[in-house]
Amino acid sequence: MKQQLTIDPLDAHSLTQLAMDKANDIGVPMCIAVVDASCNLLSFVRMDGGKHHSANVAMDKAYTAASAKRRTVEIGPLAQPNGPLFGIFTQQGGRFCIVGGGVPLWQDGQCVGGIGISSGTVDQDIAVAEYAVEQWTQMQHTSQCA
Repeated sequence: MKQQLTIDPLDAHSLTQLAMDKANDIGVPMCIAVVDASCNLLSFVRMDGGKHHSANVAMDKAYTAASAKRRTVEIGPLAQPNGPLFGIFTQQGGRFCIVGGGVPLWQDGQCVGGIGISSGTVDQDIAVAEYAVEQWTQMQHTSQCA
């Protein structure tokens, strides 16, 4: 039986804190969601001032990144009319998000979860998500080498 690697709640909280740190650095309160490999929500924060409607969007971005195993910004262009994924955003009860800000989490070549960021511009959401993932990945690599 193949074992599915996944992140744990401590990893999820670390990712959330890294994203909050970056959001504070750029001065934009964000909604931050982290899911495991099965797309179960492990961590969620709506920073003080984060947009209320962005809460579900952040969760959907994390869900999409983990389930599709790709950055949500990569899916958007493919989901345009006449694109190969047109209409995919209607899948999973409308949870499939094609807006940038969702990034899958990788460990040992396997997707172990996803992070979703919402409340800023798309570019800000992407920057915060990518920063958190890059820092978390470095932390994982450092701890494995120690």
